[in-house]
Amino acid sequence: MNETIDAVAALLWPLLAAAALCMFRGPLARVISSAARRQFTLRIGGQELDMKQVSEQQENMIEDLQVQVRRLREQVDQLTADRALGPATGQVGRPSGAGDDTRSGTAADVGSSPDLGPAFGAAPPPRSLPESPAASAILWVDDHPSNNAFLIDRLERNGIRVDTALTTAAATDLLSTRRYGAILTDMNRTENGTAVPDAGLRLTETVRARGLTTPILVFTSAHTACCDTSDQALAAGARTVTSSPTDLTGELATLGLLPR
Repeated sequence: MNETIDAVAALLWPLLAAAALCMFRGPLARVISSAARRQFTLRIGGQELDMKQVSEQQENMIEDLQVQVRRLREQVDQLTADRALGPATGQVGRPSGAGDDTRSGTAADVGSSPDLGPAFGAAPPPRSLPESPAASAILWVDDHPSNNAFLIDRLERNGIRVDTALTTAAATDLLSTRRYGAILTDMNRTENGTAVPDAGLRLTETVRARGLTTPILVFTSAHTACCDTSDQALAAGARTVTSSPTDLTGELATLGLLPR
């Protein structure tokens, strides 16, 4: 029983954070709408954003938080049901290796769920970042860096330098002279006026061909994340392909580039 209470308590803070966001969503939207009519701009993460872009990025992050909260609630409900049925049907009585599916909602899943924490603003105490120069810098390759302004701002506020590149060629030039703790890239971008739908895959192949083992995180649209090029990027050496800001920040926390 105590284990169940501890597990549920560990998941309450993201639920509360999402609830607060939803509660103030209406007033914030009205403020943003009013500001948009006055054509205000904000500088976030080194990028100049108009209020429409600010609103869109906030909406995307809120939607992703809501998805993660629903998953956490399903895990809590399943854990509670397993405990109520007793050890014979719960995690304790299962053979080794059972319940590995991340969507199953078993006790093992709930135990790993705090990795989703960074996108919610984090209740757990911060973890110190690695000391090496490479670990304090990220290369982000995207032809529209303004789309990542909020995530870039968060990294910079946590002491991580973010170098941006618009093309694979510009990225490889930077990789020739600088070391990075991670490389973030979109999958589909326009380079020198030409659409390159597998740009993230090409960058991954180029980086690995140079013998670099720097972790590569592909951050792309939900549609692209399900395409064959995503599987190819993983096979070529990318660490992950995701469309979720929550999953992305979780990976960055695992790499020590954001506090847990």
